[in-house]
Amino acid sequence: MNKILKSKYFFNREELTKFVNDEKIKQNDIQNILVVEEKHFVMYYWESNTLND
Repeated sequence: MNKILKSKYFFNREELTKFVNDEKIKQNDIQNILVVEEKHFVMYYWESNTLND
């Protein structure tokens, strides 16, 4: 099973937290979180790719 790096933009921390909880993203799958303009966030995270190569 491969993992692919994805990114998602959030307008605030609450949105980011809700996404992590709803999608059940594991803490160790979160690669990085960037703060944009002091209030927005971009989260880079690993998502399991269930397709067979």
